[in-house]
Amino acid sequence: MNKILNPNLQKVIRVLKDDPDNALSSITNKQLSDISGVSTKYLQRNKELIEAYYNNSTPSSEEDYTFVYDRSIVAYIELAKQSDSKFIYRKVLGAIVGYLLKWEHKQLSHIQKNTKAIEVGKAVMELMCLIYSRKDTTQGTPIHSQSKAVKTLFRGNKIAFIDKLFKRSDGYYAGNTAKKWKLTPLSIDILHQSIDIFFTMFFDICLTNCSTYSSICNQHERTLHTTVLSVSVVKDLSISSILHILHLTIGFDSTHNGLIVSLEHTSSTDEALGRAYNLFCRIRGIERTQLGFINYDISSALQTICLQLIGATKEDCPILMSYATDKGSKTTLRNTIANDLGIAVSDVKAKLTAFANGGVSGIDKHPMYREFQEESDRLRRAVLSHTAKHNSWLLEKAIAQSKRQLPEDIDWYSLDKEDNQTMTRNKSSVFFFVWTYYERLIRKAMLQCLPDGIEVHDAVYSKTVVDTKDIEQMVFDKTNFRVIIERSN
Repeated sequence: MNKILNPNLQKVIRVLKDDPDNALSSITNKQLSDISGVSTKYLQRNKELIEAYYNNSTPSSEEDYTFVYDRSIVAYIELAKQSDSKFIYRKVLGAIVGYLLKWEHKQLSHIQKNTKAIEVGKAVMELMCLIYSRKDTTQGTPIHSQSKAVKTLFRGNKIAFIDKLFKRSDGYYAGNTAKKWKLTPLSIDILHQSIDIFFTMFFDICLTNCSTYSSICNQHERTLHTTVLSVSVVKDLSISSILHILHLTIGFDSTHNGLIVSLEHTSSTDEALGRAYNLFCRIRGIERTQLGFINYDISSALQTICLQLIGATKEDCPILMSYATDKGSKTTLRNTIANDLGIAVSDVKAKLTAFANGGVSGIDKHPMYREFQEESDRLRRAVLSHTAKHNSWLLEKAIAQSKRQLPEDIDWYSLDKEDNQTMTRNKSSVFFFVWTYYERLIRKAMLQCLPDGIEVHDAVYSKTVVDTKDIEQMVFDKTNFRVIIERSN
């Protein structure tokens, strides 16, 4: 009696024969086993029968191709799930990218092992995430040459393959350590495909298994370090936000049909001494609203904190005092400059923020720019002098946080203007870590009223509706700062 091969194996063999880039000789028994569902021992025992069937098989059908397509993705996802990383969805998305590179776009014919293809896919996905870490990706994103993802991608892959996925600047940027990277049409297509596959297949195939990763965090930790985002809403966000969310997803909350995402601090700075840089910093404000969060913003946080810290009066800083305490005055200032220069109010706001933190670029474009910058510069120097006199501990921490090379003989008590722009930039960096330390104290006080709150720059995002007057009073009780909290959703 003639032995008949496993029907699913027959489908895989027929597809392989019709694909010149993936002949039977180019696929390992492990890959064949993963896709067909038969054991490697079965393949070894039936080697001759498999070769004979390959040589004499009929053309593949649409049903054959669909089976191989679905099984290949499942096989890659199953391999990714074997990881003990808490960021399991990151691994799964990388596996899908690896599958697309290997089987759909025929870019990994030089790689035999599925695990290796997944490793390359994960590196490509992480580089995509790094590139999208910038709001404006048109000019490219500087990525360090020693980045783990970069090193993985260059290990065993030809430059021609990498150039199909990424455009890289010819020269180095930021101290000869990084080139600027941009996505190509091919990598953009793969990114969109991988996210589509994730949301159409992943939840049906292995959602129950992956949901167990929520057990990594106990309830106390989840309250402090994670939040749940609705899957139905996440699917409709920008591709950049979806990528960042999946990159930091650790599990699934079946009760709320939501992704459990990590809110861990992603910067090298000390979160306890200043700003928290978490997932929500990567998501646009309008998208945070779509996810059901309310924005509780500290109005003019820098000016409010610094003016009160040094006890400044209206006579000392007339422009900044009005900017901090009078919303109408702040709006008028921004709108006047925007109308005069023919630019967006948001661009004016960004420029004023830069001036407040020591910037000088564009100061001559409008008289109000210069007035605002000069007053801000005096305030900055006064805050540093005040800190040197009254809080040497904080000054030392701020200097360390800034990671600037500063002379040991700097006179921090001096109110005089710096001799050069390099020193201004260095001291401005220290200034940033001084005032954001107090900003953190204010946000911590706000969290007393917003227990589900997520810190984002000078704001707290929460799903709880609270009277802003109650938050302002809590801030004063805890920090002695009088602030204006603006709520928007």
